[in-house]
Amino acid sequence: MSARALAPLVATLALDAGARAQEAAPTGADARDAAPAGAAAEAERHVADGRRSYGELDFAASIEAMRRALAVPGVPPVLRLEALEYIGSSYVVLEQPREAREAFVAMLDLDPYHVVREPSGSPKIARFVEEVRASVVEDAALDPEVRLRPDLPRAGRSGRPTAVRFEAEGPARIDRVSVFVRGIDEPDWRRVAAERRDQRFVAEIPAREGPDDLELYAEGRDARGRVVTRSGEPLAPLTLPIRAAGAEPRPSLLSEWWLWAGIGAVIAAGLVVGLAVSSGESAPAGTLPPGRVELP
Repeated sequence: MSARALAPLVATLALDAGARAQEAAPTGADARDAAPAGAAAEAERHVADGRRSYGELDFAASIEAMRRALAVPGVPPVLRLEALEYIGSSYVVLEQPREAREAFVAMLDLDPYHVVREPSGSPKIARFVEEVRASVVEDAALDPEVRLRPDLPRAGRSGRPTAVRFEAEGPARIDRVSVFVRGIDEPDWRRVAAERRDQRFVAEIPAREGPDDLELYAEGRDARGRVVTRSGEPLAPLTLPIRAAGAEPRPSLLSEWWLWAGIGAVIAAGLVVGLAVSSGESAPAGTLPPGRVELP
């Protein structure tokens, strides 16, 4: 049997194995901690091989490397998502639509609104993905020209709410925005509705009791309730550190008035000496002994 004839069978078996591993995998915060560091590193090596082969237009080798990544026990979901994206894209280029659809369906099962980042930006691949998405995700209307640009503070403070902002860009109107937030130890996302202010949407994240490292992403929907764009993704979220209340940075030494007063006194003394030397006259005696500058 030829390699081309075997490809559909291999694809089905590999995707079935991946699906079984996904069903057995923990979710939420447990999933973030489940993959051993060694497993993640091994999967990342295979994914890196697949990226390189894809860039070299060796699509069969890219598929093989990405399937090795999927076969690693405990492969992190974000790497699983990327591997399936490359597998589907490779099969589109190789004109094997059934195998491409299987890979993209599995990808959308992980994240229904994932935006494909296939490096060539191929319109053919983008169209194929959206055709598959339209058949399996009812409320998706992703528009590549519509964006939510995040405007996040560098950090929030515990004990008080934190405002996050998103700027709407593009021709299509975003009717409403929801921000999904969770703490580092929380398994589930909490939805926070954003308030519209012209082209901006502002959401107030409820106060956290103590320091945390928040993960978040925003979802923009049109008037029909369809998702048209996102900022961040559940598997690749934005981050926002929450610092302890009162942990304000100490003022810089350069902001102290007495330091600049002392520097000014030294500069003034130098100018007096310079003028005296240039005029041939001796400098008048100061009130401080030579070589000393007393600071308050």
